[in-house]
Amino acid sequence: MNIALVGMMGSGKSRVGKEIAHSLGFGFADTDRMVEELEGEGIAQIFQRSGEEGFRISESAMVGQAAGLEDTVIACGGGAVENDENMRILLENCIVFHLSCTPALAAQRVEKDSVRPLLAGKGAVGVLTQLLERREANYKRAHFKVDANEDVKKTMGEVKRILSREVELCAVVTARGAKAAKGQVAQAAREGAKMVELRLDLTGCSAAEAGELASECRRLRLQSIATCREGNEGGKFEGSTQEKIELLAGAASNGASFIDCEIAQKDAVAKAGEIARANRCKLIASMHEMEGTPDAKMVESIMHEQMKVADVGKIACNVEKEGCGALMRALGKASEMKFPLIASPMGHDSIAARVACGLAGSRFVFGFVGMPSLEGQPSFRELKSVKEKFAALESD
Repeated sequence: MNIALVGMMGSGKSRVGKEIAHSLGFGFADTDRMVEELEGEGIAQIFQRSGEEGFRISESAMVGQAAGLEDTVIACGGGAVENDENMRILLENCIVFHLSCTPALAAQRVEKDSVRPLLAGKGAVGVLTQLLERREANYKRAHFKVDANEDVKKTMGEVKRILSREVELCAVVTARGAKAAKGQVAQAAREGAKMVELRLDLTGCSAAEAGELASECRRLRLQSIATCREGNEGGKFEGSTQEKIELLAGAASNGASFIDCEIAQKDAVAKAGEIARANRCKLIASMHEMEGTPDAKMVESIMHEQMKVADVGKIACNVEKEGCGALMRALGKASEMKFPLIASPMGHDSIAARVACGLAGSRFVFGFVGMPSLEGQPSFRELKSVKEKFAALESD
């Protein structure tokens, strides 16, 4: 897992990045220095020879190279975000922080630095203001925004505070058949899970077997979520609503901590709510958008509906095209509303987005223990490894 720092020149990306890398035991990469090494000359000379366009071509190549490293903190050149593809690569492979500072302060910090070709012979504040306006849209796509207007140590402290937040992981059980599923429950316990999701649509269990799985979780002192997803939710259940309710009831009556039902299925949600109350477990009301990301207005509307009927909400959507900004904003809104929300990014290679949502307050972050339940889902071991690495910052 990598960490990328973006922001205007003078925002402190290199200083903060080196400190974070040292604290984590990660490598450090500065894309400006990488470009200089690639071209064999300084940035000012590259601008003179190839212009800004030539520099940006080399910069994009180095952003891609840095993002492909492992366990590295990357300080990106201020203009790297102007290329949408650069930002997509960073968001896919890194936890991205925008170190935000005013143009006036940035100008003050770099006023004695002669190696700033974009400022040569110009009014620094005016130029930086224009650059910020040009880049602001992509800066807003970063997973986290950190105020970099104060002392660099405070900026470092805030980045460390975010990375060291507690993230609750949930191991997803998908094995076909009750016996194999029980084996995965045991595997999850051995790997250190405290919560498992029982994908009853994938295990193919009967209601009685769903109860046995929930009982096994309780025996191993694991909390459990009983889930039964249909095709339009990324699942494989093809039975009736009544059959689904029976599966959830089988798990709930044998100790499942949560049962999960799609918010659009109003009758099923109402019945699941009755089951949850009767068995003293909690109801999760989910919304799955397999093709893209809902807009902010829709997300807020969905959360209000979820709050009416459930103890916890879940919003899962494909983030390949638009990133997980909508989910991050939803988590912020859920925090204001004091409503527990699971934000679950889907799509190819979504581990960075999932970890970012966990750090932003998602109630759970899901990882498989056998086979992924969806394309791009990371393993529980991968998520646990990232969590353990970031935990080093707690005592730093």
